[in-house]
Amino acid sequence: MNDRYNERLVKGKPSGKNYLWIALSILGITVSLALTFIMSSLFLFLAAGMIYLTVLGFQNLKIEYEYILTAGTIDVARIINASKRKEICSVDPEKITLMTLVSEDKVKNDLDIKRDLEVIDFTDGGWVNEDNTGDTIYVAVYDDNNGKKRLMVFDFNESCVEHMKQYLKQRCEIRL
Repeated sequence: MNDRYNERLVKGKPSGKNYLWIALSILGITVSLALTFIMSSLFLFLAAGMIYLTVLGFQNLKIEYEYILTAGTIDVARIINASKRKEICSVDPEKITLMTLVSEDKVKNDLDIKRDLEVIDFTDGGWVNEDNTGDTIYVAVYDDNNGKKRLMVFDFNESCVEHMKQYLKQRCEIRL
């Protein structure tokens, strides 16, 4: 079988930690400036440091996920502010037991009760809304090295779906 290669870049959703970081930084700036007027200009340096931390926090709000599909293997990387790239995971197609749309009833039930599944979302999180039908959002259930099942959520385009069909058609339950 010929090796195939597909790549897709999708926007991600920042975590609550990012927003907490920014809120605490802004609070720190406010307190530092107030203390500068009351006590000493030493707190001005603290305010400058807090401004720097706030800028870093705003930069971390721009998150993208890159899916690289090579011969059925899914490699996922998180890209922050179009400059920092971190490899998140690599999934061997032989460990995938199910791949389907997130709108399937079976998947919705698994997501609702989260039985024995760790859910890892590599999308912008918009598929969670009730009004979204999840027509382009796919899930892959796979067994990790520790025997635990994980459910990964992807925003695949048509070429990624065709790529995965080629490598998964005989190995797992697939409804693409």
